[in-house]
Amino acid sequence: MACNDGNGMMNGGPVTDWTDWQNAPPRSPFKLIANVSLGPTQGVFDRVAVSSAGWIANTMEYDGEALCWALQDDNHHMTADAAQWNFRHKTVNLAASTPLSLQQAVFLRAGTQWRMDIPIDLGVTPLSDLSLTFRDNYATRGDAQGTIPVISFAGSPGVGLQMLGVTLNYTPGRVFMALVGEDAGGNRMMFPMEWIIVP
Repeated sequence: MACNDGNGMMNGGPVTDWTDWQNAPPRSPFKLIANVSLGPTQGVFDRVAVSSAGWIANTMEYDGEALCWALQDDNHHMTADAAQWNFRHKTVNLAASTPLSLQQAVFLRAGTQWRMDIPIDLGVTPLSDLSLTFRDNYATRGDAQGTIPVISFAGSPGVGLQMLGVTLNYTPGRVFMALVGEDAGGNRMMFPMEWIIVP
C-alpha cells in the first residue's frame, strides 16, 4: 500500500538511508483509494513537482470522528452495518492527553462498499492546490519528470472545516498519507496522516 511497508522495504527493495528513499519511485494513490472528495470537490488524478518554494508549519488537523457510510444507502442491512461499525469503533483520539503525533492517526474501514467521512479543519490560512497522496512520495525525487502522482482537489475551499470523503480498496493495513496545500506565497503545508485501515 504505502511506499514503506513498515519493515524497511520500499516498493519491493530494501531502504537503508535517505539515498535509497530518494531513489525510490513514487506510488500512485490509486493503489489504495477507490474514490475521494474534499468538501464539494471531486478528486482527480494529477502530477505535481516535488520541489517547492518551501514548507511552512502545518495547522491542519482532524475535527472529530471519522464516520462510515454505506454507499448502498437504499439497502437497510448495509446502512445498519455502517451504523454498527461507527458504534463499535473510536476512529480518532483528540484528547489533550494524547501526543500530537498520535492525534494524526485515524482508523478507517476498508472496502469499496463504504465511504469514510473524515472531518478536517484546514485552519484559517487560505490554501490552494490541495492534494492527497502517500506521504513518502515527498521523500522521493519523483519520476523521470520530477513529479509525484497525487489526487488533486483544485478549486476546493481551502479554509475552515472540510469533509474528506474517501472510499478505500479492500487493503487493510497501515499507511502514511499527506494532505498538502499552498499558501498565497507558494509555500507548502503538509498534514501528515496515519491511516490504520481495518475490515
